[in-house]
Amino acid sequence: MGVLSCGSEIQLAGPDDVQLVIRPASNHFNLALLSRSPLRPPTDCQVWTILNGAPRSLPQIQLEISIAQTFDDRKLAFREPVIVGFRWPALKDVGAGDWTNPAIFLWADGDHLRLSDSDAHVLHWPNGDKSVTRRWRLLVKVTGLSVEWPIELDLRWTPATNSLELTQCCDTTSADRIKQGNGSESRPPSAPPGCDPANNKCDFIEEARRVRSIAEYRERWSTGSWKCSEASLARTARVDPADLSKWKKGSLPVGSGKARRIERVLKNNERPTPANRANSDL
Repeated sequence: MGVLSCGSEIQLAGPDDVQLVIRPASNHFNLALLSRSPLRPPTDCQVWTILNGAPRSLPQIQLEISIAQTFDDRKLAFREPVIVGFRWPALKDVGAGDWTNPAIFLWADGDHLRLSDSDAHVLHWPNGDKSVTRRWRLLVKVTGLSVEWPIELDLRWTPATNSLELTQCCDTTSADRIKQGNGSESRPPSAPPGCDPANNKCDFIEEARRVRSIAEYRERWSTGSWKCSEASLARTARVDPADLSKWKKGSLPVGSGKARRIERVLKNNERPTPANRANSDL
C-alpha cells in the first residue's frame, strides 16, 4: 500500500508496465502560472504523472475520478457513492520509457479541495458535516491500456492544518489485484466490486457494497448525452424501482427471484434499458 503525506509520494504499478505517481507539487507558483487560472498563493497541491515502462508507445491514456464517497465519522461508515465523472484531458502518444508532464491531481483552496487546475471542479463535502478531518473514498480509473485499471484511494484532509494523506485501499478493485508477468491475470472492467467472475461469485452481503455496485453500474453505462438511472437498471432486471430500492437496503428476501435478477444484471454488467419515451428515463 502506498502512502501520500507531506513530503512523500504514492507509487502504483498497473497493467502494461505503467506506473502512476502522485506527489506534492515542487513549486505551487509555477503550476499556477502554467495553468489558465490566475496566480495563487502556495497551497497544499498534489500532482500526478504516469510512466510508460512498456517497450512501445501508448496511443492514448486517461485518468478519471469516477466515484466518491464521504465518511460519516459519527456513524463510522461511508455514505452512498456519488458519481463524479471527472476526467483529465487524454494524453496521446506517450513514448516508451517516457513520463507524462505533471498535472494537478488536487489542491487545497480555503475550505475546498479542487480537482485539476480549475475552479469549477470541487470535491464535494456535505455542508452539514463539521468534522475536523474530512475523509473520502475515491474510485480512480486509468483507461487506454489493454485492460481498464481501477484504483481505490482513501483521502483524508484536515483543512485547519492543510494536512493531507492519501492511501491505496486494500480492496478488490485495487491495483495490487492485477497480476503482472507470464500468465498475467486482471479483473475485467465489467466486473463490479466484490465480484469474482472466475468463480462465478459476487458479494452483495453488505449494504454499502450493494449501493456502491449500483452507482458504479450507472457510471459505467452513462455517456455524455445520457445518464443511466436506477430505473434503467430495474427495467433490465424486470423489477419495479421500489424493489431495487428494497434490495439496496436489504429488505428484499435473499434468494428471491427479484434479488437474483438484480444481482445477475450487476454481476454480468448487462445493458440498461432506457425508457420508451424520448428524452425521459423515469
